Amino acid sequence: MVKPLDIGAIGKMIQKYRRTHKMSQEEFAEAVGVDASMISKIENGRKSNLTVDLLMQIAGVFHVTMDALCYDDAGETPEEEEGTLLSDQREAARILERLSDTERAFLMKMLRGAA
Repeated sequence: MVKPLDIGAIGKMIQKYRRTHKMSQEEFAEAVGVDASMISKIENGRKSNLTVDLLMQIAGVFHVTMDALCYDDAGETPEEEEGTLLSDQREAARILERLSDTERAFLMKMLRGAA
């Protein structure tokens, strides 16, 4: 069964990781490539349209999986896989950014079918 996403819980999880990594909202925003006001909105559950791209960027900063951010049950990735995972996430985010909406929708449909 697919678990629904709880935007408020995701925001709190992101805040927990940010604090664990001893980052200010400004430092974290710079690492992710957004402004600090967006980080505040995310952490307080007021940003309801989080994108996969943004979640991938956030997960990469913390070296965790997107599941760890979204569901708090996946935990951190093993250290030996962190570099590869982070590299793959960044490459996937770059590829997704270059796709049209139609291409992105097609790719997501294919990925969901493969899972």
